[in-house]
Amino acid sequence: MPDNGILHSKLMKSGFFKIVVQALVSISALQLNTAVFASDFFQFTDTSASILTGVGYELNGNHLSAFTLENANSWIGGDFYGFVDVRKQHDHPTNRNSWYGELSPRFSLVKISGLELSEGVVKDLLIASTWERGEDGNESYLLGAGLSLDIPGFRFFKASVYARKDKSKGAGFDDMQLTFAWRYPFEIGKYRLVNNGISDFVFGWGPRARNLHVVPQLLIDAGHLYGKPGKYYLGLEIDYWKNQFGVPNSADLDTNQLGVSLMFRVHL
Repeated sequence: MPDNGILHSKLMKSGFFKIVVQALVSISALQLNTAVFASDFFQFTDTSASILTGVGYELNGNHLSAFTLENANSWIGGDFYGFVDVRKQHDHPTNRNSWYGELSPRFSLVKISGLELSEGVVKDLLIASTWERGEDGNESYLLGAGLSLDIPGFRFFKASVYARKDKSKGAGFDDMQLTFAWRYPFEIGKYRLVNNGISDFVFGWGPRARNLHVVPQLLIDAGHLYGKPGKYYLGLEIDYWKNQFGVPNSADLDTNQLGVSLMFRVHL
């Protein structure tokens, strides 16, 4: 069994890991600042911590467990989403522990210009960016345009199209990626549930094969049942990935993944 102390030391020596954690902790601290500051700078901010464990994963090994720290916010110039994962890959033959994170700031043309969109489902136009960073120097930059859509029933629905640079593979901005993210709350009787999700489609023009990654979650608001709505969530996460990590599926190497995990999330 891997030494957790060694894993902790390895992760903390990573500059990226420290930057992401410090950024998310700083954002969480801002969330706890004065109401005046929050109302002036943030329209919304939320920090959560999740644990999950499940099976059906491919290149990470069949059985995967993870701890995730996330922050999402809407601020005076746009919106932001960031997370860092620390993973235990129980069945991986060589690399039992890994980490991965993303920072995704988007800059709102509506907020910056002061104009409003009052027609149709498009409520905002944004400059979109993402920084992806994983273990062993895996790193990508994404830059493009985004939309925030006003679709009935959805708390939010975001779409972004990016030019993609896979730096760790020595590539320039020679690929494209289409990303959707959504949150759809609903009720069944006395139960409150939410469908969260994200979907990435990489066109495969660069060093990675064309790949589709869809991660929906179905969670019940367990806190609502005990007088703390929106605090604790329990449910399932599905992780479907065709050509995982942009590695082509073949008879010798299965890279088409369908992972199913039990998840618990607490909003801090």
